[in-house]
Amino acid sequence: MFRITNSGYLEGDQIASKPNEFKVVDYELSRSEQCLRLSYAYQHMLIHVLVPRTPITDGAAVPFETLFFDTITKTWGDPQRTFWRRRGKPQSKDQPEAVHRLEEELDRKAKALLPAVIKEHHSKGSQLFVKLDTDTTTGEVRIDVLGETFRDIVHAALPFLPANMCPNVPTS
Repeated sequence: MFRITNSGYLEGDQIASKPNEFKVVDYELSRSEQCLRLSYAYQHMLIHVLVPRTPITDGAAVPFETLFFDTITKTWGDPQRTFWRRRGKPQSKDQPEAVHRLEEELDRKAKALLPAVIKEHHSKGSQLFVKLDTDTTTGEVRIDVLGETFRDIVHAALPFLPANMCPNVPTS
């Protein structure tokens, strides 16, 4: 999937991906924020998948994102570290196989759920922020859109120009 090489770069980072292939461009887990951010390049967009740790309620099944976060944080060792070092780094050869399996499962789940979301929110050159979590009633993993930089941030800040100021710009 996206193991880090000895150079410290994600494997395949130097290789251009095809527009219809998901390419991991960043992977960061924050202990203080209790959240993972997995970023993909796909169809000329950046998609940031946020996976926050969900609190466990009494008697309920452990959500995928909580299992993922808790499994990884057990391997951190030093409680002063705030960001997780990826498996595959020379310093962390002893990472358990469970961490790798959960990484692969997260990648599969995200890639399965993202195309439907992207279809509704596609904007070339933009960044889409989504949240992956587990529905507490059904137990299904889902992805919800949090925002998109162009529509939610940039578009609102752009000036409005009346049509008579731009006569050579097509309207449709």
